[in-house]
Amino acid sequence: MTKQLSFRASFFLFSLIISNLASHPLAIADEGIFPFDALPLDRIQQQFGFRPTQDWINRVMHATIRMPGGSGAFVSADGLLVTNQHMILDALNDMQADKDNSDEKFLEQGFLAKRKGKEKKITLPNFYVKSLVKIVDVTAKVSKITDPDQRIQNLSTLATAAAAEKDAKTNGWVVDPVVLYSGGLYQLYYYKKYTDVRLVFSPENQIANFGGNTDNFNYPRTAGDFAFLRVYEKDKPASTPDFLAFSSGGLSDGSPVFLVGSPGQSNRNFNGDQLDFHRKLYIPYELDNFSLQVEELDSYAGKSAESAKFAEDALENAQNGQTLYKNRKGEITKAFVKERQQEEKSFQSILTSRATGAEDAKAFENATSSIKTAMESAHDDFIPYDLVENMSAFQGQGFQFARTAFRYYTESRKPEAERLPEYQDLSSAEATLKFRGEIHGGVEVALITAGLRLLKRYGSADLVSKVLGTKTPEDVANEAVNGTKLFDEKVREKFISDPEGANKDLATDPLYQLIVAMDGDARTYRATYEQQVTNVLQTAGPVIAQLRFHVYGRDIYPDATFTPRLSLGRMEDISQSECGAYTSMADCIQRSNDNFTNSKSPDASYDLPRSWKKQKDTLKLDNTPYNFVSTNDMVGGSSGSAAVDKNGKFVGVVFDGNIAVTYATYLYDENKMRAIAVDARGIRDLLDNVYHANALLKELGLGSSGGDSRSQDQEQQPKEETVPQDGKWHSTAPPGWH
Repeated sequence: MTKQLSFRASFFLFSLIISNLASHPLAIADEGIFPFDALPLDRIQQQFGFRPTQDWINRVMHATIRMPGGSGAFVSADGLLVTNQHMILDALNDMQADKDNSDEKFLEQGFLAKRKGKEKKITLPNFYVKSLVKIVDVTAKVSKITDPDQRIQNLSTLATAAAAEKDAKTNGWVVDPVVLYSGGLYQLYYYKKYTDVRLVFSPENQIANFGGNTDNFNYPRTAGDFAFLRVYEKDKPASTPDFLAFSSGGLSDGSPVFLVGSPGQSNRNFNGDQLDFHRKLYIPYELDNFSLQVEELDSYAGKSAESAKFAEDALENAQNGQTLYKNRKGEITKAFVKERQQEEKSFQSILTSRATGAEDAKAFENATSSIKTAMESAHDDFIPYDLVENMSAFQGQGFQFARTAFRYYTESRKPEAERLPEYQDLSSAEATLKFRGEIHGGVEVALITAGLRLLKRYGSADLVSKVLGTKTPEDVANEAVNGTKLFDEKVREKFISDPEGANKDLATDPLYQLIVAMDGDARTYRATYEQQVTNVLQTAGPVIAQLRFHVYGRDIYPDATFTPRLSLGRMEDISQSECGAYTSMADCIQRSNDNFTNSKSPDASYDLPRSWKKQKDTLKLDNTPYNFVSTNDMVGGSSGSAAVDKNGKFVGVVFDGNIAVTYATYLYDENKMRAIAVDARGIRDLLDNVYHANALLKELGLGSSGGDSRSQDQEQQPKEETVPQDGKWHSTAPPGWH
């Protein structure tokens, strides 16, 4: 149910700082998102009777890709990769706005390139695909430095130097500094980065998002959410020899399955005070934020059929967020907080029993005390920081343009080292200013009104007065949208070529000038929050993380950090479901038929695209597995992750989780949580019977499906080998996601 929600900057900025403490030691069942250089090989052997070889690990890791917003995997030697259609929605919308694509309808009709020469280049600024080449540990060098800030600076310096080495420059590698266990490990991740990415195949949005919010907010089981892209180098398909071959046999119920992707962020390692802050303030606040958006957007959508269409995406995103935080509110309870606090006491006892017990226990006590103080400050400082600096009070695309434009104007004039960190590289800001997608004034008014209502509900009297004066949120929203020039791409782009002139041009622009007027306050709130909360957590967090790391080592998994990971699981449904572990094409057709024949108010999200209706008589008899579910651990950013069998073959692409996954950022529950994937066999059937993608099928090594394929070559046992036991680990990796 998490696939549509774009996590807001406030959550990301706040959580990223404090979430990367070391994991709790006793991972249970299928819990865990493991780095490729620290897979739990003994556990895999014990649970599944199979031990991945080093060749298996390298190939699967190299095939795993990272791209903006999610994951994917290479599935041919010629740069072909599979991901989700919803992972490229922004790219499809951007391509649709290009006059060269005026004949295409990427969302309504989908797209299929009949041959490589017809593949469409993705033009969305800053779109990329990254493939991990190798991991180099530099902990010994970095940990000698005592100051935390200097450690990070040294790690960044090492990454810059590594990227300048001959091998990196020759091969086009980029090097990312990576911190795990809040300073327990410092590593350099070498990636091959591709920026020439082209669209090969994308289904209609109607089938990719089949069931819409009705399914998305519960347990989507019949969606065709997949797409194919290709990476190019020097205008030719890139060579990607490590890829995941499509499995023709797929999985059966109970089979082991591995998810490989780059999960974005988890907060499994919050201590009791951090969890209590989320329970008491952050989660209720975010629930109110999204609920206000739903109210305003729903009101606008009800005005006409046209308004409903314009508001559809924004309303779905807001409803998704509302559902997300409702579920988190229900699960992050006082009892859960107390349980985490008890775990902290138990760990302190373990520290005391060690040779350096007294010293370590005191360090742990001091660090937890500092975090407690920081979270007390957060209760006072987070709201104004989030409302103004993180712009929860100033929602909508227009305010985003205004903030980016004004800070581009102010920051670009400074030396790079003196700029705000997010403006040291100006490319991201420039991409925002060059945005060319559709903007609907009514949707903007609804979002701005919702944000200003949030301000009235949570902001201080002085802050509310400064922003609104004597006006209502609705009045300010209408004046800002109707009076701004920032929806004109040429006006925004002038900030890149002539910042001074562009700033003067907007001297009377109401939307822009509101952001200008609040910028000083925004920076003040940011400085206060960073001093009282962020900096304290950056100092105290690593102390706890390193103590845990010293006790448990890499037997525990680190929180997700947008780096490639592997999770374990089995193809298995939750006990109360009647679907079973997989659904079929016939189930999808039946679901659509039931909606339109048995319902007095049919839900349009269960309608089928024209291409499916042409093959309806065939598909309604097709029992080929279409979607399947598994017990694999997953968090935000897992969309697009490849599901892999013991042979290292591709068996599906994850597109969502059931409703319980909404609180997976805090904990894993095998009895309730399920990852949901489009089955490789279903993809093959659709490419063959519906889309007639013969060239693509041939490249994937697939022939005509012939209907139900469950009896084919399921799960051949790989040749048993062993991973080198010398403690050394080397590898190469894949591209494309975040």
